[in-house]
Amino acid sequence: MDVTTIRRTCGATLAVLATGLAVSAMLPGQATGFQAATWPLIALLMFTMCARIHWRDVRVADDGRRYLRTLVLMQAVTVPLLVALLLLLLPPEPTLQLSLLLVLLAPSTYWVVTFTHLGRGSVHQASLATPVLLAGQLLLVPAWLLALTPATVLDAFALDKVVVILAALVLAPMALAMTLDRLSAAFPVLRVFNRSAPRLSTPLGIVLVFLLAATYGRDWIGHGNLLAWPLLGCGAYLLLTPVLGWIAGRTVGLSPIATRTLIFSLASRNALVILPFALTLPEPALAAAVVLIAAALELGALALYAQLLPRWLPDVHASTPSKSG
Repeated sequence: MDVTTIRRTCGATLAVLATGLAVSAMLPGQATGFQAATWPLIALLMFTMCARIHWRDVRVADDGRRYLRTLVLMQAVTVPLLVALLLLLLPPEPTLQLSLLLVLLAPSTYWVVTFTHLGRGSVHQASLATPVLLAGQLLLVPAWLLALTPATVLDAFALDKVVVILAALVLAPMALAMTLDRLSAAFPVLRVFNRSAPRLSTPLGIVLVFLLAATYGRDWIGHGNLLAWPLLGCGAYLLLTPVLGWIAGRTVGLSPIATRTLIFSLASRNALVILPFALTLPEPALAAAVVLIAAALELGALALYAQLLPRWLPDVHASTPSKSG
């Protein structure tokens, strides 16, 4: 995906968001139908995202182990501690706090590769880290939620719903993508399908924005006084992560390419994986708004980073981005 495509995607997303809001205002009785369509779409979108990962090729070269160790430490420890500090800025509204925690604690496995390429980072290392981050967040995000807001989490989430969503909307699409990737070596048709499926991620994501706006648009008006808080929390996060990534890269001696890749990974968050869980919170309309606001801020910040990071962290020797790190 290039800069022009990203601009067109942003324009299309804004258009469908406005259309969804208009539909929500004019056809409030259809919200239930739009909501029902959201769940299978999330599952399909999850599959297309997982299909981007080449599970058979998850091997880390020696020159990338230092990068991967640093990334895992930052995502598993440093980011949650930063998010815990940002949580102090928020009012004590359970859905608001948990939605923002879900967004900021889950590292991205989609946009990170695209913007790493645009920002002249190492696409190779970003791609290899994707399955590690995806598996890690399934284990660590619940643990950090319990550590940061134990009483709120237990009251807000229904365990039966969480288990069903995890199995049907996350693990099942992931398992299908892994299986097809394994079989693609023997069946060329599957190889073609696997290469084509990820191209559906962007249009499906745009449709998802429409469904969320059409479902919850009327309710967002009632939460207007709270919607400034995700702007503050996500904005602060996106301002601080490049600094933390730069400090970490300098500390462990990462190359400029690897440091840029690290910063993109720290800044990118995984709204898709956490969205179905956020929608089970007591106020799903507020949760959906938080996720969309966070995703919009992230997209704008990553586009800016793609322009600025190569100038801030230039390569020691002018060359094209490599696999080093």
